[in-house]
Amino acid sequence: MTTIKKKRIVGFDIARGIAILLAMLSHTFTALNYSPAMEVNLLVRSSTPTFIVVFGFFLYLLYYPKIVKNDFYYVKTKLWGRSLQCYLLYFFTCSIWAYVNDFSFIYFIRLTLFLSSTPFTDILRFYAILFFISPYLLMLLNSQYRLFLIPIIMIPHILIYFIPLPSLDFIPYGVYISTLLYGGGNVIAGPSILHSLIFVFLGVYIAKTFHGNSLFNNKYILLIMILSLITILILPASFKDFSSMKFRNSNAFEYFVFSAFMSLIVIELSLFFAKNLKGLFFEPILVVSRSSLVLFCYGNSVLYVLYKQYDISNALIILIFSIFYMICRFEFLLPKFDVNKFLLKPRGNI
Repeated sequence: MTTIKKKRIVGFDIARGIAILLAMLSHTFTALNYSPAMEVNLLVRSSTPTFIVVFGFFLYLLYYPKIVKNDFYYVKTKLWGRSLQCYLLYFFTCSIWAYVNDFSFIYFIRLTLFLSSTPFTDILRFYAILFFISPYLLMLLNSQYRLFLIPIIMIPHILIYFIPLPSLDFIPYGVYISTLLYGGGNVIAGPSILHSLIFVFLGVYIAKTFHGNSLFNNKYILLIMILSLITILILPASFKDFSSMKFRNSNAFEYFVFSAFMSLIVIELSLFFAKNLKGLFFEPILVVSRSSLVLFCYGNSVLYVLYKQYDISNALIILIFSIFYMICRFEFLLPKFDVNKFLLKPRGNI
């Protein structure tokens, strides 16, 4: 691997680490019943889109070459294994959330079937589904029908302004499923998986076209950033609106414009750090980045135990984040699976 490629991957690893730390900071504030300043919330809102953009980057970088070589089975095995990891980690957090709140067993089953929601760990079920469908997205990207990805990505963003997306109300608690999958319903949960594909394929595009040590080397990425910033400034929305969850929960156009801009800024800064700072400075962030699933599961489980029980203090914040860092050091907490046991091997290449 060349030096450029190493810096490229380290830069995106740093971006993922920053995103997960911002998400955990936001969750910690909520668990301790603290409302931070608007400026802090503006930064925190970049965590989820940055994480998804980096997901798309690594999805293309690591798995698309295998798709090109007709090794769909390998890609499906790896990504479905990650999907199963995410689901079981989500299952664990649901058990903690249900236990500490003395919820009924029926409600716990609803949580595990995606028929309700949790305060902090719904992103794990989001990724369980995203990993599951990713082999087919890559296969479509490599096919003659790749242009169909454009309406798949864009139509949900257009429709939401003209007609209410249908809810699965005919299924008991089905509104939670429709909200999760495509934003159909009035449950507070966003962004939906279908709407978030725009972030995934932004990451895919960056991976496909990236060279050097900066996003600005790509004139189209630079154009996206400029247009996003101009749109943010002319939209009839205040920075207070952008700092809240209003736009995210409704899958609003404003959320995706602001998030695209912020995620690109975070990634560009991370690439700068990777290029100009010694590894000692960002090694803790890399530890967090490479253990993001572990931290998101067990770190949020700690917050579930503390939820609304304590007031915020500097000492408590330091203690909580020290626990988060120690959790990231225990890689064995991430369940490992051999998904080959559950899949039929194809007789030939697909």
